[in-house]
Amino acid sequence: MRQSSQPSIPKDAAGAEGFCLPDPSGLQPEREVESVSSDSTKARVTADAELRASEWRYRQLLHSMGQGVLVQDAQGLIVSANPAACRILGMSEAEILGLRRESAPLWRLVDGHGTEIPFDDLPGMRALLTGRAVESAVFGVYLPHLHEHRWISSSSVPQFRGGEDRPFQVISTFGDVSVLKRQAELFEMTQRLAEIGGWEADDLRGTLFWTGQLYRLHDLEPDAAITEARALGFYDGPDRERVRAALYAARTQAQGFELELPLTTQIGRQRWVRIVGRPLSHHERVYGVAGTLQDITERKRVEELLRRQAASDRVTGLPNRESLMQALDRAIVEASAAAAGPALLFLDLGRFHLANDTAGHVVGDHLLIDAAARLCRCIAGTRSTIARFSGDEFAVLLGDPGNEGALQDLAGGIVAAFRKPFVHDGEEFTLTVSVGIARYPRDGANAQQLVNHADAAMSEAKRRGRSTWQRFTRD
Repeated sequence: MRQSSQPSIPKDAAGAEGFCLPDPSGLQPEREVESVSSDSTKARVTADAELRASEWRYRQLLHSMGQGVLVQDAQGLIVSANPAACRILGMSEAEILGLRRESAPLWRLVDGHGTEIPFDDLPGMRALLTGRAVESAVFGVYLPHLHEHRWISSSSVPQFRGGEDRPFQVISTFGDVSVLKRQAELFEMTQRLAEIGGWEADDLRGTLFWTGQLYRLHDLEPDAAITEARALGFYDGPDRERVRAALYAARTQAQGFELELPLTTQIGRQRWVRIVGRPLSHHERVYGVAGTLQDITERKRVEELLRRQAASDRVTGLPNRESLMQALDRAIVEASAAAAGPALLFLDLGRFHLANDTAGHVVGDHLLIDAAARLCRCIAGTRSTIARFSGDEFAVLLGDPGNEGALQDLAGGIVAAFRKPFVHDGEEFTLTVSVGIARYPRDGANAQQLVNHADAAMSEAKRRGRSTWQRFTRD
C-alpha cells in the first residue's frame, strides 16, 4: 500500500479550536506571484507613460493655439495662461498669474453695448458661479499697461470632479475681435465708455434712489426731489407705458428688462437712453427694482447716420435703388384698388458717359449733382421721391400723380429743363434726358414690374431720338 506524500496531522492539533492548516490547493506557486507582481508594475509604468504623453500633447496643443486660454481656480484666480493669452493681453505669464480681483476696476470692463460690468460678470466668473458654460460672450476691456481698449470674444466651460456639483476650475478660450467689431460698426465709433447712472426703487421704503449721473442725464439739480411718477414723466405717452409695464412685470413676475427709448430732459433736451432693470428680492420675495440708465444718444445718432448712408446715393445724396423700391412697395400697398395708383418716371441721361470719360470722374460727379438738383426743381410741390437708380439713371416716384395729362406735362417739363447746358468751371456740357412712364396698376401689378416697364418705355424714348418721353404700352 502506497504511503501519502502529504505530512501527517496530529489529531489533537487538528481538533484544536480556532486552528487549521491552509488548504494546499489554495496556495499559489512563488513564481506565479512574482509574475502577477511584474504584470502590475508594467501596467502601472505604461499608464504613467500614457499620462505623461497625454499631458505633453495637451501642453503642446495649448502652446500652438491661436486662441488665448486661461484656467481659473474655484476662487477665480488665474492658474494657467497659454502664449496666445499673453500676446492678446500684452502681458507675460507671470504678470497674468499675478492678476487679482482688486485690479479689475483699472481694466474698465464693459459689455457689448458699452455698459460697465463688474468682475463677476466676466464669462469665466459667470461659469464658476452658475456651473454652466458661457459661449461666445463679447466684452470690452481697457488695458492700462497698453493704454488701449480691446474687444474680446470668450467662451468658458466649468470643470467638475466626480460626485461634486460645484466646479473646481473653469477653462476660458478667447480672442481679440476688435477689428471685427469696428468693421461691423458695432464698435460704436469710439473706444470710450458711455455715461451711465444707477437707480433703485425700494417698494418697502417707498423710495427711489438715483446716482448723481442720472440727475445730470435728466438735467436736474442734484438735490431735486425725484419720485417714480416724475421719472416716468420724462417719456412720451407710449414709451411711458412701456417703462411702466416693464416695472410691473419686474415686480409681479420677477422679470428683468432692457429698453431703448427717447426722453426729454428737464430743460427740453432730447436724449436716447438704454434702461436696464432687474427685480430686487429677498427670500424669493420681490421688494423692488434696480438697474442702470445709459445715455446712448451718440450711438443712436451714428446708427441713424449709417442707416441714411445705406439708403442714400454716395454722390448725389438722393435715395438709392433699394430705398426707391421700398417706397414703391409702400405706395402700392397704400394705393386704392379702385383708383389709379402711383406712377414711376424712369430717366436716362444721354451723353453723360462721354463727359465723364473726357473730363474726368470729378466733373462727372458734379454733373450728376447738378442734374439731381435740376430734377428736384422740376418736381417741386409734388408728393414724390427722387432716387439715383444707377450710373446715369434716375427715377421719380409720384405718390399722387393726378390725371394722365398732368403726368405727361411733368415728363415734358423735365425733358425741357434738361435742354439747358450744364456749366462747370466755365465749360458747358450738354446732357439729354429720356423719360419712360409706367403707372400702377395698369402697367404693373408690383414694384418690379413697374420698374421694368418704365425702363422699357425709357429705352423706346431713347430709340426715338432722346430728349423725349414715352408712356409704356403693351405694344
